[in-house]
Amino acid sequence: MAGAREKVRLAKRREQPGFFGLGRYDVEIYNRDLKARISTLQRKLEKIVKRRSLYQRQRNRMNIATVSLAGYTGAGKTSLFNALTGEEKEVGAGTFTSLATTTRSITIDGSKVLLSDTVGFISGLPLYMIEAFKSTLEELTHSALVLLLVDASEPPQDVLRRFDDSINVLTQLEVSPSKTLIILNKADQTTHQHLNEISQALHVVPEGSVGVSAKTGLGLANLKKRIYELIFEYDESTTTIPPSDIPSASDEIEWLKNNASVNLTRKQDGGLEAHVNGPSWIVERFKALFGVSQSPNV
Repeated sequence: MAGAREKVRLAKRREQPGFFGLGRYDVEIYNRDLKARISTLQRKLEKIVKRRSLYQRQRNRMNIATVSLAGYTGAGKTSLFNALTGEEKEVGAGTFTSLATTTRSITIDGSKVLLSDTVGFISGLPLYMIEAFKSTLEELTHSALVLLLVDASEPPQDVLRRFDDSINVLTQLEVSPSKTLIILNKADQTTHQHLNEISQALHVVPEGSVGVSAKTGLGLANLKKRIYELIFEYDESTTTIPPSDIPSASDEIEWLKNNASVNLTRKQDGGLEAHVNGPSWIVERFKALFGVSQSPNV
């Protein structure tokens, strides 16, 4: 790595060191190598985009909700993934060592969901990096529920800093806060008082977080209960679909009809007033598809 930095430095200064030094041709070879690597990564990412799009369409047809694990590198996402799925996926592989997520099917209280382990966030992740890895991170955007892990054994100020970094990434990916559940992992390595301090530092209400230990299994039963409540308990919402949006929304309306109770009323301007009653994850998708929704209970 030091050699690479030296080559770049020399190239910028247009210097050519003496005999057997780092010359112009060596720098040109290095630049070509970098371009080749970038092209290879871009081709891999393009393939992943196409594959993930296909997977997403297949999941929609199967009507299975996806729960995604997200969080800072080292928070224990893969350990929790293994604990919930029974897998033995390698732990501690580092940041962005894989361009793809791992997804497995699990059953919670008789209902099937897909659990995805995504790549770990890093501090100060720039926007261009998020764009480059969007094909990997987009699993979070399409998920019915995002489990955002933090390492609860760390000091509150460190947890808050990394939590803010993670929220920043989720915000740039347009992940709704309403479908994010905070997971205070490594709860076995700290005290109840410390967990309360973490919750207060993050401004998380009690029902918005779950304390667990992926290592010992502490709190996993409660976590599964919360996942079931947030995804499968029934909810309802009402919104208006403008006349211009109806043709492009026909497939989604049909999907909603097959998975929830949908009541459509034609309005005078030709638009549709849609009232949906069904599992929470389907209602949340309905809200995302058709913009700002108005709850009939408000």
